Amino acid sequence: MAGLEIQKPKDDPLLEKVFAMIVAERRGYPNFSYDEFDEFVRVNIKDICKTFNTRWLVSVCDTYAGHPDKEKAAGAMIIITTVNMIKLWGTDLCIRDKNINEELLQHYKSNQEEIWDGVITFKLAPDGDMLRNMIKRQSIILETDEVLSTIFKTVLEKCLSDSRSPLYNLTKK
Repeated sequence: MAGLEIQKPKDDPLLEKVFAMIVAERRGYPNFSYDEFDEFVRVNIKDICKTFNTRWLVSVCDTYAGHPDKEKAAGAMIIITTVNMIKLWGTDLCIRDKNINEELLQHYKSNQEEIWDGVITFKLAPDGDMLRNMIKRQSIILETDEVLSTIFKTVLEKCLSDSRSPLYNLTKK
């Protein structure tokens, strides 16, 4: 699977079971069933969200993205896209320089600039509403799906509370 494995499937029986199901779906094994996968994840969603890291929560969503129920697949893609955009952003930060320039951080808390083609920087000040509105709208779309809604809330919690996350520095006051 991944070149760098932070949380190994064999470390936890629940992760090992979900991992086996994910592999079966990705490889097109005839023994994979979306109904069985969905039932297993739904029944265990609290433990899954408590023990899986974000990478594995996204892998669960990747599996749902192939679901025949297009609403479930679209909901999963909201989570996948959000995490992957933050991942791209974090990778860009690693390439540039991991050190936070406090002067620039303070500058962008009260100023915005065009990045490209009318797209402006995220407003870091507490009155900036882009992130809040995006999360609110995504949450509304996901609220009818207990599994995806729970995963989304968990991923956001992890992302906004971990100082290594690119979003952390931009959202802390």
